[in-house]
Amino acid sequence: MSIYVLNLLLIGIYSLIYNAIPNNGIIRKNSRKVFVFLITTQLIMILALRHNSVGYDLRSYLNFFRAISADPIYHIENHRFEMGYKILNYIISSISLNEQVFITAISAITLIPIGIVIYRYSKMPFLSFIIFISFNYYAFMFSGLRQGIAYSLVLLSFGFIKESKLIKFMIVVLLASLFHKSALIFLPAYFIYRIKFNKRISLIYVLINAIVYLFRKP
Repeated sequence: MSIYVLNLLLIGIYSLIYNAIPNNGIIRKNSRKVFVFLITTQLIMILALRHNSVGYDLRSYLNFFRAISADPIYHIENHRFEMGYKILNYIISSISLNEQVFITAISAITLIPIGIVIYRYSKMPFLSFIIFISFNYYAFMFSGLRQGIAYSLVLLSFGFIKESKLIKFMIVVLLASLFHKSALIFLPAYFIYRIKFNKRISLIYVLINAIVYLFRKP
């Protein structure tokens, strides 16, 4: 538990150092880049260097990683995992069969897009990282490897929403769905983003969410 407290504490310290830097031009801009890189690397290292018992589903993912290296054709054709994730496992296993290398590669693939999005779009990057960690999104990545990759790619597609690039947005979301099908639920976000919210639209939104919550699958 101490490593997670230290993680948050360090982000707080980085924030204090960053805010102490004079807000004038190139130095502040480069400092923002350095600190986002530092935090992203820190989060990757915590994920990458963990023991293989940390993460509820990690053991089953490691079993699949070893299995696909032994018989790639069979497991690519028959395993329930999405095709993108199976191919990624095969590529990593072709480079190394070391489990820690696999965990490190997945950690980097998952967290680098998050760092990029926070750097590009967050006005308060330190707060964004704190929310990402304390709202349990980061902790979920210790177990949900496929979901984590899909989540990161979906987040990366946000830039294409802002830039009104529908085709590129759809390509990224469809790519994310190759790691976890739940990514497809994000497709309407492109159009929802363009709705100008008022009291009436907000009320409809709340009612729809309430209905979905009431009738969701347990």
